[in-house]
Amino acid sequence: MMALPRLADRSKIPLISYQHGTVYHKYGVPSYAFDATSPLPYDHKLESFEDRYMVALFGGNGYGVIAADYVGFGVDSKNNEAYMIKGVTSQASVDLYHDARNYLASQKIYPSNLFLAGWSQGAHNTSAVLQKLESQGVKVRAAFAAANPSDAFAPLNAVFFHPQPTDSEWFPLMIGQLAFSCEEFFGPKGLAKNTLNPEYYKDLSTIYRRSYDSPEFLEGALNAWETVPKVMFIKEELRDPATFAASGFGRCLAANEAFRQEIKTKMRMYYGTDDQIVRERIGRLGSDYQLVLKGAPEAPGQGNVMAIPIQGGTHRLTFLSGSVDAKTWMDGMR
Repeated sequence: MMALPRLADRSKIPLISYQHGTVYHKYGVPSYAFDATSPLPYDHKLESFEDRYMVALFGGNGYGVIAADYVGFGVDSKNNEAYMIKGVTSQASVDLYHDARNYLASQKIYPSNLFLAGWSQGAHNTSAVLQKLESQGVKVRAAFAAANPSDAFAPLNAVFFHPQPTDSEWFPLMIGQLAFSCEEFFGPKGLAKNTLNPEYYKDLSTIYRRSYDSPEFLEGALNAWETVPKVMFIKEELRDPATFAASGFGRCLAANEAFRQEIKTKMRMYYGTDDQIVRERIGRLGSDYQLVLKGAPEAPGQGNVMAIPIQGGTHRLTFLSGSVDAKTWMDGMR
């Protein structure tokens, strides 16, 4: 998706690349965000609200907005998704950025500055995109990440071995998406079968491959699994923190972290105090790690990477409130 503001002179406008969050509809992605229909018989628009919101918030205020579909979605829907596989997912956004630059130049539009933004899975991806662009020498003016699960290993370890009553009912679906994505894009073959409880394997495979016919299948699974401890979705022999960490699944998750690099770009990481998916300490992880790397304590508000709490912020509210704050901040640098 590319959205450009209607301006008398847009020869030089700021450009923001938005990395979208997790979706379950194959067409609930940026390229279909403004299409009334999709090739599937049920509604996709509710899952692309975030893309339309970002176009309204930033595009409606003079920014060019670009947003890539992830692998396995939109026109690529025949393929499987690469959920939280950072090398694959971030490449989609990086490729779109370079293609967008070429197209804009052909229209005599030249970005004044490049910004990055993302929420949830897209926040993880924003960190990965930033890492790639910085390594390519592409200057990013600033970035924000809302509800960032910087390291997928951490939230899964938490819900498996240190559960809380507030943990989201969506975690079982994400466990399956992660296990199958790891097998598909990281290996080895059979990783998902060696990880997942056989009782849930078939349904989790159906969800990962989006081979169900209606969203009622998802709703039924969520309702049926609501009271099942999350650790029950993995095999019994993996239900120990050390064994889980040493497993093929644990190693895949650890290899796809998106925070162990020194970030040069100004960045804000918003975390919610009532987030059901990304706990506070996980939401601050990327920022805290920068302090570790730089070896010196920094007062709040100092340093190029800041962790900013959204008081009372649920997973979605952290995105909605954080993005408004981030836009005000980015407006001063555009």
